[in-house]
Amino acid sequence: MAFDEATVAEIVRQRLGITDAAEKARVIWAIPQALDRLARKIAQNPKKRPLLMTSRATAITLTNAAVDLNAYAANAANKKILVEYLDHGTIWYEGSDLPDATIKQRPMQRVRNPAFAGNSQHLSHPFAADYVFYALEGGTLRCIEVEIGNPLGGPISMITPYSPKLTELAGIVELHDEFIDKVVEVYLQPGNDSAEDAEK
Repeated sequence: MAFDEATVAEIVRQRLGITDAAEKARVIWAIPQALDRLARKIAQNPKKRPLLMTSRATAITLTNAAVDLNAYAANAANKKILVEYLDHGTIWYEGSDLPDATIKQRPMQRVRNPAFAGNSQHLSHPFAADYVFYALEGGTLRCIEVEIGNPLGGPISMITPYSPKLTELAGIVELHDEFIDKVVEVYLQPGNDSAEDAEK
């Protein structure tokens, strides 16, 4: 059976006993928010988290050692990365700006409240030479320079939690029931007058 907007709306209609055909649009309206809620729930569950992780083929380009991940996620053509759960994933720098040209990739490690005046070799970290360090400033991932005056550019790749499109969720059968629960939750949330009317 297809798992598209029409199917989701019909499942919710049957579960709640909705008889007003006009409510189908309200159920469909709830789908994007339900997808985000589901993704955040799954990101917090170590056992289920692998079901909603990007592949390492997810490549993002650094410009002057930084990238706006919120802007990246807002592009419908890209994976909707959950920036607040970035620590639950793994990121690699795969550009060509490392001092040792023989190194083609290096894992990235987040630091908090760094002093950007220095570079990663000056961090008090036992493996400072083995990582590219970064911090998050809002939704911006900003790398600490490996060498002073040489901001990194080029691609990074990541395996990290994301919020799926419905077409992507269709193939993850294990999450269908939890997703329907979230659609119902959004549909029935306070302030949704149409949903409240349907309950009367």
